[in-house]
Amino acid sequence: MIEKFCKKSFLILVLALFAATFWATDHARGETIMVEDMAGRSVSVESPVQRIVCAGPGALRLITYMNVQDKVVGVEEMEKDPTGRPYAYANPSFKTLPVIGPGGPASINQGPDPEATLSCNPDLIFITYMHKNNADRLQTKLGIPVVVLSYGDKMVSEEAVYRSFGLIGRIMDNSRRADDLVKFFEDMKKDLSSRAKGFDQETPSVYVGGIGHRGAHG
Repeated sequence: MIEKFCKKSFLILVLALFAATFWATDHARGETIMVEDMAGRSVSVESPVQRIVCAGPGALRLITYMNVQDKVVGVEEMEKDPTGRPYAYANPSFKTLPVIGPGGPASINQGPDPEATLSCNPDLIFITYMHKNNADRLQTKLGIPVVVLSYGDKMVSEEAVYRSFGLIGRIMDNSRRADDLVKFFEDMKKDLSSRAKGFDQETPSVYVGGIGHRGAHG
């Protein structure tokens, strides 16, 4: 009798846990969150986001750093060439994805090809170096949320990159990864600073070349 009661109680508990899990998943699926992107725009995003496309210099790099590249369903033509893109070597599957536009400096602030983008059926578009008004127009035209990421205005800014990580983390439900990345970069900075501490030799002047088309200044 006791054994029968225990089995019955266990079954009820399992069913209750299953029901709770099912409800929580269904509830999360219908959640809509509001985020402020790096252009200062308020964007409504329905979660979970399962399909994304990346446009603009460095957008796919940020997504890869955040370890959500498996959600990417379309890339720019420039991303097919892994030269100077270690993340592309690590993800050869990018070469097989549909192309949403040429990419490169000429595409900055222009956005991807509308028809090619729509054919990928993305839930959301991550894009870099796009002005607020242009992002609004692109979002209205395609009917797809557009979230602007950034590396900084005139030069790479740690704050902008860290905020972009946090933005991606919130949207893709991967905030812990954003925290881990920030900690990693900060630890590397501390390590380099400690190694250079007490260096009393005269610092040589240097010239850095080959970056004429890199970033917003290119």
